[in-house]
Amino acid sequence: MYIKKSIECWLVDCQKQEALLLRVPAKKGNLAFNQPVTGGIEGAETPEQACIREVFEETGFRLQQNNLHCLRRNFRVSVDDTFELDKHVFLYETPVFEVTLSPSEHENYQWASFADIADLLTYPSNQRTWVWAEEFLNLRTNS
Repeated sequence: MYIKKSIECWLVDCQKQEALLLRVPAKKGNLAFNQPVTGGIEGAETPEQACIREVFEETGFRLQQNNLHCLRRNFRVSVDDTFELDKHVFLYETPVFEVTLSPSEHENYQWASFADIADLLTYPSNQRTWVWAEEFLNLRTNS
C-alpha cells in the first residue's frame, strides 16, 4: 500500500460566508470536480510548510503560518486498493482575493457560499473535511 502525505486547506472569507473551490479538469476517464487547495508534502517539509507552498502554487496567495488553523492531522483517505492519502487538514481565514490559477492543475475557481459548498463537492473526503471546517467556524463564532 502506497501512502502519500498531503495537505488540504480551506480558504474562507467569514464576512462574505464564502470558501474557495478550485476546479480540477476532467482527465484519464475522471469527470471534472471541485476541491479546496490540496497537494503533497515534499521531502522534509512540515505539513504547515507544505500548506503555505501549495496555497501559493495553486492560488498565488501568500498565507501566514501564524493564522493557519489545523483541523485534523493524519486523516486517511483510501483512493483505491493500492493507494492512500494521509491528509493534514487546514483552514485559513482571508478576505476574498483574485486567484491566480496554476493552469496545469486547475481550469477554474469560485468563491462559493458556505451553504452551497457541500453540494459542489464530489468526493466524500472533501465533504467530510468541509464539515470539520464548518464546525470550527461555528465554534469560533459562537464562543
